[in-house]
Amino acid sequence: MEYLLILAQLHIHGENGLPDWYDPSCCNIQDCRPAKDEDITFDVLPGGGIIARFKPTGNIFLQSQFKKSQDERYHVCILNGTSLCFYDRTGI
Repeated sequence: MEYLLILAQLHIHGENGLPDWYDPSCCNIQDCRPAKDEDITFDVLPGGGIIARFKPTGNIFLQSQFKKSQDERYHVCILNGTSLCFYDRTGI
């Protein structure tokens, strides 16, 4: 049963609307996906720097994890609950 769950999460870059430009250090075949604008919030840290929060899961991405999105959407990369990378469409 666990095997079927893992297969359901797999995706192929460049198919079904998923980009083929995800950085391999952020995404294998199941970690990254586009995110709706309304699911992303930004905050400024007291000492400077910016974080992005993915509201559906509560994952937080530090500015050091930001990468430039190559389309007009945000993308999140999360593996087993761990925030890997955030693709920012705004260029913060």
